[in-house]
Amino acid sequence: MGMRRALALATFTAVFCLAFAPTAGAATQTQTRTCPLPVVGGDPDVVTLTGPVGTTWTVTADESPGEPSHLVSITVMISASDGSGPLLRTDTGLGMSPVSVHFDLAPGHHYTVQWLATFDFGPHVCTPLLTGQAPFQIDT
Repeated sequence: MGMRRALALATFTAVFCLAFAPTAGAATQTQTRTCPLPVVGGDPDVVTLTGPVGTTWTVTADESPGEPSHLVSITVMISASDGSGPLLRTDTGLGMSPVSVHFDLAPGHHYTVQWLATFDFGPHVCTPLLTGQAPFQIDT
């Protein structure tokens, strides 16, 4: 009987631990969109999605590498297309580059992150609505 109890206890413990163990979140990822300026000598600025750190994701707007810091803005509009809700939130960041917006996403959903960035003190605009761009897609 002692061996059966030990086996039953070990089995119960293993099932309990597996049932309540924290599940791994989405794999860390980076998605980048390059925003070319359609003039000769125009610099390609970037919008980058990174995450998650826990449940937090970050979208950053930055000037091209080596370019001095300029006034940049980034607005993100996050929605879920899997029935977990319509527009979830809109966040904006403004300042000298790089500028980031941080947001938390619930696990187990598919999100679309639309964005609008302005670079070079405002005249260089970039959005997924422009040809060659696309919103960020996230599965948590």
